[in-house]
Amino acid sequence: MKSLVTLLISHIFVSIFRLYLEKFLKGGKFLKC
Repeated sequence: MKSLVTLLISHIFVSIFRLYLEKFLKGGKFLKC
């Protein structure tokens, strides 16, 4: 059960990280890199 919970948490973390990445890309802050 613990592995399933950690997998779910990591999935949520990745989805949130992607959302923030998309916002930054749209803002053009990471385009210079």
